[in-house]
Amino acid sequence: MILLVVLFCFFASFLFLHRHTAIKNLLLKGVLAFYIAISILSLFFCLFLFAKISFLVFQAVFLIIPLGYIAISIRKDPTVYSLQAFKKVPSLLFMVILLALLQFSYQFLNTVVRWGDWDAWAIWSQHARFLTDADYFTSLFSNNISWTHPDYPLMLPSILAMGFKSFGINTAEVPVILGYLIAISLVLLILSSFLEKGFRLSGMSVFLLLTVTELLFAFVNTQQADTFLAVFMLIPIVLMNHLPIQKINYHLILVGFFAAICGWIKNEGLVFFALFAFCFCIGYFRKPVYLKYFAIGAVLPLFVLVLFKIVYAPAGDILGENGLFTQKLSDFSRYEMVWAFAKDYLSENCKFLIYMMAAILIVNYKYYFSFAFLVTAGLFASYILVYIITPHDLGWHLSTSFYRLVHQVFPLLIYSVFFYLASNGAAGFWKVLYGKLISRFKGNSLIKI
Repeated sequence: MILLVVLFCFFASFLFLHRHTAIKNLLLKGVLAFYIAISILSLFFCLFLFAKISFLVFQAVFLIIPLGYIAISIRKDPTVYSLQAFKKVPSLLFMVILLALLQFSYQFLNTVVRWGDWDAWAIWSQHARFLTDADYFTSLFSNNISWTHPDYPLMLPSILAMGFKSFGINTAEVPVILGYLIAISLVLLILSSFLEKGFRLSGMSVFLLLTVTELLFAFVNTQQADTFLAVFMLIPIVLMNHLPIQKINYHLILVGFFAAICGWIKNEGLVFFALFAFCFCIGYFRKPVYLKYFAIGAVLPLFVLVLFKIVYAPAGDILGENGLFTQKLSDFSRYEMVWAFAKDYLSENCKFLIYMMAAILIVNYKYYFSFAFLVTAGLFASYILVYIITPHDLGWHLSTSFYRLVHQVFPLLIYSVFFYLASNGAAGFWKVLYGKLISRFKGNSLIKI
């Protein structure tokens, strides 16, 4: 029954976007609808679990409500059934997209690991198994099992738990399918954003770059939460690039919702929301209506997150130590160690990222003052600060997490760079990047594990 729940929630979300936003591209609406659906289901699955309401009731509620909304929407606007937009897609473009997706899918399925890498089976799938038991799920939130990070937010585990409860707790296909949908939707989100603006050449260039090379491998197939977070950090930036003149209220609600729900995925997502909200408030402080609708969108995710953190989650391992923060902050050897590690890792494994950021500096340095880059730079600076004050061995902490943090921001960086160039007209960039770089990096991954 959970498949019907997801399907009806998806269609209801799609109709919501169709009626209340100015987004025209069907692919973009489809990707956003998928993430609205699973976000709402995740939040309310946990609320029902905390309230000790059965999973059967949860499924019934989220069958009836979406069905009712779909019926009302179709009655008000029968044109939602129209498929005329699909007829406008050139056949050649459609075939290229399809072949690229097939190549991407082949790479994913050919390299995916059963139950994923360490974090996948030791943290996310493990947490999901706890959430399948309505009577004993609180056993997860114990400091006795601190190695599995019981303070981590529950979005990914809650989605997996819904799958485990429906198809069996030992069904390895559940995290694999979810990981595949996240990976595919990531590249489609980027493509559809460009197509929404009419930047077909730029969009197809980035899309092919991500699908026919190995820039996103080997990571999107590890079933960890970092690709999930990368997508959700990208969505509010995408929405900001498509702020409409009309129907802006619901659009801003979605911006606030997607920015806030990043904190429901990983603790880093809460930092992203704080930075995004700060930059949003600075940018639109003269438009209090914008701030109001942004805040409305953020209310539900923040409410669930705060409830979880206060009532259930134990203290995290970073803040749980009565540490000597002041001494660590003034210990310059720690900064040198972080810098040396980051420099070595980026120079060896992220050459494309380095050349891309250098190229945009030459072609149009104003990108570095853009909303997207300022948020990303602030986020990465916060990651560095955590390394400085970490209670763990600094070398171990860097070696086990730095590559994942780079992966979290890479999709946002590549999307924002290319979108900025497409918006501001920089044709020479294609010669700089594609003529001299792509052949060099074809077949190489962004991140080596």
